[in-house]
Order: sequence, then structure tokens, then C-alpha cells
Amino acid sequence: MLVIPKHTRGLLYRRSRARRSRLPVSSCQLMRTYAIADRYNFPKSEIELLEEYNEQTQRHKSENKKRNAIFRKNKQLRHQKIKSLITAPSDDIKYGNMFMKPPVQPSNPLFLTVSIVGIPNAGKSTFINRMLDQTISAVSPKHQTTREIITGIYTKDNTQIVFLDTPGFVAKDERKVAKQDLMMQAREGLEESDVLMVLLDAVRTIDYDTINFFRQVKARYENETKNGGDPTTKYILVLNKADLVKPNLTHDPIERVKHKLGNDMFDMFGDNVFKISSLTGLGFDNVQNHLESLAYPEEWAYAKEMKTDLSKLMIVEEIIKSALWRRLNQEVPYHTEIKNTGWTDLPNGQLRIDETIIVEKPAHMGFIIGHRGEGLYRLHTECQREIIKLLQRPVHLQFKIRSRIKGNTKRKKLKIKRK
Repeated sequence: MLVIPKHTRGLLYRRSRARRSRLPVSSCQLMRTYAIADRYNFPKSEIELLEEYNEQTQRHKSENKKRNAIFRKNKQLRHQKIKSLITAPSDDIKYGNMFMKPPVQPSNPLFLTVSIVGIPNAGKSTFINRMLDQTISAVSPKHQTTREIITGIYTKDNTQIVFLDTPGFVAKDERKVAKQDLMMQAREGLEESDVLMVLLDAVRTIDYDTINFFRQVKARYENETKNGGDPTTKYILVLNKADLVKPNLTHDPIERVKHKLGNDMFDMFGDNVFKISSLTGLGFDNVQNHLESLAYPEEWAYAKEMKTDLSKLMIVEEIIKSALWRRLNQEVPYHTEIKNTGWTDLPNGQLRIDETIIVEKPAHMGFIIGHRGEGLYRLHTECQREIIKLLQRPVHLQFKIRSRIKGNTKRKKLKIKRK
């Protein structure tokens, strides 16, 4: 029979209260836990138990360090492998449509060039996207989303119509240095076109900017007709966003615009005035049929399958820009740049596109990422869906966000002045 001294029983009891998982509560449980060969051996002292516990803890830490080191090494190797696969976009992707082959001319080809002009946020880019049934121009509620002239190509049967989407006209007091280039490109839309389509918001108030814009169009019209002949350019007025006009209004939108502008400015359009909705397609067929009737015999300038002279890379960046501008406010979208860093065909048949979004300040990065990355996730989902629809192949889109100005990571010490 095993006899355990009284002082040892108390020590065992205290140990069991502190660490029940290691030591038994009573001597009977102690008898059952020890092996037969070690039955007459007393338990380890507290110092030995602590040393054993420290050794076990150090062993676990070393194992975790080795495991983390292996994980980091594998992660670095994986990133190096991905970087080795990433390739820059080729010239065909960057400038594919700029070095195009001559188009195949149909029998009795008809051709027409249409410049779409108007004040900012009138729906010019939405119109051209609707006409081509494809997103080639960025669309957002912000002013001056279109920063350069974008060409859209509409082809049906033997008729080809080339649309020029121009930046919106701004007032003189708003023409800062940053907008001078936009105004020059907007004026280029008034030149060298067969049809000048003036797009106007049907629900917007006719303010000073709108009247000043129509005066510039009227000056061009008078310059063409100063010798008493017919103008070389056809003028069309299109009232967009007609679906937002309330049906209980007593005045028709066309009559309201005519009353505000006066007969002197309104007469240059004649009967070529239409009400449409680029968003819903209301009245779109009337404008489309009228433009087709204005086409004249001329050889095509672009191939039949082309819808724009922009390359695939430029269209992808326009899609990202359109989705990005709809999510940013104030001055942030105007200081945001999109730069492509990779266009890679992966071995599994997917296309990997790496895009870097460059913002002005580190604080602007949070506007894009959003709470817990929700903003970036929604941006990625929307852009990837549109790009897959455009390219007709599986696409893996990768975003990277950085700022031009590096943030200050050092904390400034606050000096408290004591009285």
C-alpha cells in the first residue's frame, strides 16, 4: 500500500487547484494516473513543472517561427512567380486600332461625320454608348468626365456614321488653366464635321452658360451663311433626358427652349429637333433614322467590325474611369489617374489585367477602398463584369492603389505649455 505523507497531500491538493488539467485532485486519482513502474515515485516539484512548461512554450514558439518563415518564403516565391508571368501590354493592345487595315468597301457606301457638342453633364457620352451598344466613353454625374475627343463608329448595312464625343463647354469665369485644353478639344468638335448635334438637357434650366454656348453655335452658323448660301453643316437639336420631364407640365420642353433662346437662335435648327432619352431609348430610332438619311456617298473610313478607334486598353481604362468617377466626389476624381501595369495571358486561358489607381493624397485611398474594403470590392466586381462582356473571355482584374504623396508615419509629439 502506498503511503503519502501529509505535507505532500497538501502540496498535491494546492497544485491540483491551480492546474487541474495536470495534477489530480486526490491521492486515488493520482494512483490511477501514474504507471505501475512509477507508482512509488513522488510527483515533480513546482520548479520542475515550471521548467517543463517553459521548455514546451519555447518549443511551440520556435515551431511557429519556422512555420511563419516557411509561409513567408512560399508567399515571396509565389509573388515572384506571378511577377515573372506578368507582361506589359503589347503595341497591338495599346494602339491596335491606330494601325488598322484598310476597310472593305461595300457597294454604294454612305458616310457621315457627327460632332456631339453641349454643356457639361448633358448626356453626350451616354448617347454615344447607347448608339453603339457598348461602353466606350466614361459616364458619371460629374462635370467634365470626358477629357478628350472620343470617336465612336456606327455601321449599318452600307452606311457608316462616325460620332465625335467632345468635352462640355464651360463658362468664361470657369476656364482655368487646367480646362483650357478641354475647351480647345471642344472647339475642335465644331470643325470638320458634316452634322453638328447639339445635345441639351430637357429638364435643366436655361441659364447663362447655356445661352452663351448657343451664341457660339449661332456665330458659327452665321459665318457659314454670311454669303447668303446654305450652311455646309447640318444642325440638329436633341433634347436628352426626356423621360424625366413630368407629364403634367403645361409647356412642351421644345416650346420652353424656344421661348428661352428666342426665334433667332432656334431657327437655325429648323425642323431637326428631337426629344430622346439615352438611358431608356425613348425616341432614339427617330434620331438614328434621320442621321442615316443625311449620309452621303463616300467611302468608309473604318472597318465594319470596328466600333471605336480606341484600343482595348483604352476602352478598359474608360470602363474603370466611369465606375470610379461615380463613386468619388468633389475634387478627388479629377486628381485620380489610372495606369496599366500588366496585360498577361495566363496558362489556364484567363486574361490578367493589372491596373494601378494613383490618387493625390493618402487620405483619398480610403475613399476608394471603403469600409472593410467594400468600396474596392464593388468597384472590382462592376469593372470585371463590363470587361468580360467587352473582351468575351475570362478576365482576372487586379487593382493596386497608391498615392503620389507619401503619408507621414511619424507621430508628432505634443508640447504642452504650462503656466
